[in-house]
Amino acid sequence: MRYWHLIRRHEHTIVPWMLGLGLMLFGTHSKWLQWDDNVIFLPWIGVILIILAVNWAIRVETFSFNWRPLWITIPIGIILFAMMMRLAIERTMESFAGVAFILAFISVYIMARHYGKKILFLIVWFTAIEALSVFGYVLFVGSWHTEDMTTGGMVSGTNYDVAIGIMGIGLGAGLFVIQSHKRLIAYSSLVVAAMFLTGSPEALVVIGCLMVYVALYHRHEAWRILDDNRKLISTIGASLIVFIAFWAVIGGMNQTVHRISEMTHNTVDAMTVESFEEAPDYGDGRFPAYERALTSITPFGHGFSLFHYRVDHNGAPVDSMDAPYEGIIAHNVPLVIVEQIGLFGAIAWVAVSIYCFMIGSNQMRILWVIIGELCIFDHFIWTTIAPVWWAIVGLTIWEVDNEVRKGKLAHVHIH
Repeated sequence: MRYWHLIRRHEHTIVPWMLGLGLMLFGTHSKWLQWDDNVIFLPWIGVILIILAVNWAIRVETFSFNWRPLWITIPIGIILFAMMMRLAIERTMESFAGVAFILAFISVYIMARHYGKKILFLIVWFTAIEALSVFGYVLFVGSWHTEDMTTGGMVSGTNYDVAIGIMGIGLGAGLFVIQSHKRLIAYSSLVVAAMFLTGSPEALVVIGCLMVYVALYHRHEAWRILDDNRKLISTIGASLIVFIAFWAVIGGMNQTVHRISEMTHNTVDAMTVESFEEAPDYGDGRFPAYERALTSITPFGHGFSLFHYRVDHNGAPVDSMDAPYEGIIAHNVPLVIVEQIGLFGAIAWVAVSIYCFMIGSNQMRILWVIIGELCIFDHFIWTTIAPVWWAIVGLTIWEVDNEVRKGKLAHVHIH
């Protein structure tokens, strides 16, 4: 009973922490952390934690849901309507799952809007542990098996792009949770270096674009922080240079360079093909997936799916369980949404993202820049780590509401 009273006393902190951990586990697909392919599948534990957090919050919190800003509420309603239309058009388990997921994600949005940055605490710790797991793999596994130097750390032993998504979100979350500049520099250096060490070309894009954005819009603040912590930055920088040099010498750069070269050549080749079957097979058929999504736009899409689509002999999507083939999902979030729930749903999703970027603080805009970059060349913001986007939307509105209440953003009219 004593422990139960202790839990009750801190439940307003435990619930958002539980939600944050659930968000991270939702995207953890590592076989290293389960007994076999069917036992303790961590995303299901993440779903359970999210459901428990939502139910616990309903019991202990008083939610006074505000329908405003309408720039958020209306697009979310459009996405939900598009999912329900898919269920009306095609009564399958995939369509039903789509509606159930969206309702769950709306609950995540409401909770994030209520709890604010409390949900980010365990996300930051999870990201730090994930970054250390990448370093551990490179030191103790990759150095002995240089033919396989790509890794997603504990998030995924094979899909390093999902790991980039987790660490990218965690990098942005650190701006809100870590108050000390010294700790923030150490944490950011660890995460950025781990992203680089995964061997993912996508990490180079995210880090590069983020550096350009900071240089263009926040260079004075960045230089001031760097100038105040020159000794720490020199120590961390020297250590990382030595470690990355060691990694490159033992062959760690080979996979990344090869993959970038493959992407470049296949992008050029894809522009010259005339049919679905002639497209290059980079990334298990990504270019045909792009072509399919762009040439089959409909108002309400072709059905919700996490990874594959039912397609005919020409690669076109088919709304039938009897379709002869499965096509891989398009690795671009707006295209995925267009293909799954239609053009209206995709426009609504983009509108919410742009609106949140526009009204957010400097730290929030950096987080939205990271999310935007992750959406260009992959799909996991809508699929593998889907609830994270909804949580960040809620966090953005919480931040603006909080600043307005303090009188710091009286000029921002979101109501």
